[in-house]
Amino acid sequence: MIKQENKLPSQIWKFTNGENSGPNVLILGGTHGDEITGIEVIKTLLKGLKVNKHIIGNLFLGFGNPKAILLKTRGVDDRDLNRCFTKVDLLTGDLKEKTADVKRARELAPLLRKMDYFLDLHATSSPSKPFICLSKLKQGHKNLFGVFETDCILTDPNNIIAKDLKQLTGGTTDSIVNKANGLGFCYETGYEKDLSNKEQILKTVLKFLEETKVVDKEFKKLFGFSILTLPHTKQNVYELTHCVISKEAVFKYARGMNKGWQKVQQGQLVGEYESGKEEKISSTGFYIFPKAEQKIKRGKSLYYQAKQKGALGR
Repeated sequence: MIKQENKLPSQIWKFTNGENSGPNVLILGGTHGDEITGIEVIKTLLKGLKVNKHIIGNLFLGFGNPKAILLKTRGVDDRDLNRCFTKVDLLTGDLKEKTADVKRARELAPLLRKMDYFLDLHATSSPSKPFICLSKLKQGHKNLFGVFETDCILTDPNNIIAKDLKQLTGGTTDSIVNKANGLGFCYETGYEKDLSNKEQILKTVLKFLEETKVVDKEFKKLFGFSILTLPHTKQNVYELTHCVISKEAVFKYARGMNKGWQKVQQGQLVGEYESGKEEKISSTGFYIFPKAEQKIKRGKSLYYQAKQKGALGR
């Protein structure tokens, strides 16, 4: 029997076999409303779950920030939902005084804390290959890395991702799951305007559900797949080292520097501000999350850098 409960955050649905005997697993798309691949994957999953007998545990599917999805914007306000899961935002202040993104974080937080496994589907504002992003790497994460067709695993143990909002902690969706003893993953699926990899991302999600044992091995057939093979890619672990803040609102990247996951050298030209001032790489490492030129804001992140920490066997 399929059970859908009403006592959940809006635009979140629960599917279960009625026994509640398996793990709690949540897949979100649209935590940022302009990242469409995850939204489309969730729509496909929901459509295929009208009738289903292959669920073992408790499967939750839904949209992270429905209001932002309607607006087709990263967030509803200037806060960014994926930075709002901090102790300050969740536990202090009158809710009436909070932004729409913080209010949504408060709706989602109790559910996130109950998850054994969580996958948040994201995309980057500039061209990039897919990669896994984690607030902190736990031993249990390693057992599931093989599900993802990527060679890059990015960690942020020092909360570098919080810098452009001047926060002490990142406040990401996966961080709240990890703190509550679950395993949370953010999967950056590639460029936010590119839907060409939708089928591959769907396969990844189906394999994630199968490997976490919230569904049986017949579940994938509901979506037209008889076999889901794991990728055989050597994976490397990286750690964020710093965030570079944009000094002006108008910036033009040097040729090729609008793309993420490049190895860069100290002194390499990143681009030029409207004033003519140049931005150059401060230290050798890996260049990640370059903000799309139309989304650059003075005082917010321009790009991030990371260093390689090691490789994982496959």
